[in-house]
Amino acid sequence: MDSEYCSMGRWIILATTKKLNMHYYDDSALLELIDKTEKIGEVNRLTEDLKKTSKSYQAVRKTDDFQTVRSIFDEAIKKALLIGPSIVHERGNPQASSSKKNYFSVLIYNSSLEAKLPRTAYDEKYQGKEFSREQQHTLLKQEDQARKLYKNACFNQEVWGKKETYDLCLNTAYLTKEQCVEILVTLLTEKRVEKEEFAQIVVNKFGVVGD
Repeated sequence: MDSEYCSMGRWIILATTKKLNMHYYDDSALLELIDKTEKIGEVNRLTEDLKKTSKSYQAVRKTDDFQTVRSIFDEAIKKALLIGPSIVHERGNPQASSSKKNYFSVLIYNSSLEAKLPRTAYDEKYQGKEFSREQQHTLLKQEDQARKLYKNACFNQEVWGKKETYDLCLNTAYLTKEQCVEILVTLLTEKRVEKEEFAQIVVNKFGVVGD
């Protein structure tokens, strides 16, 4: 699950996993899962570099720092998927998405800049600091750039934030946090309408169903 910075994605993911009794994995949880919490410094260093670099994702992909961090998270995600149902925030990779039967790709975003700007104060990294509107805007762009470059480098193509590459996109400018959780809970629960059942329902009413 990907999210724009200050779109309330982390809160929504956490509430969803609690509601469904699923595992929630952010950077810290993934590192803890494979007993590599000491690697958080390398992860943070890469993230800070990605915030300010002018490199393309192709160039980032070739760097040793990226390859090191990616291998760490790939190992952790592989283990997480073996443990059971989970939501991984921002570190999804091509291997995890290879089986679409058991995988959903979700983007949480917010189309309102005005709604996102004041939320920078909720980030523990920036608490207690005073920022101008211009500085807040810069923070938003830098945080999203780091997320975008990392994922695009993982997939070796432009995927982060491109709505056509996700199964579901939720805009928190129009949906409340609670509504987003309700939608995700519905998406991830076992009770679904299978293709054959859907076809039978439609045929019974309309006499025909198309692809």
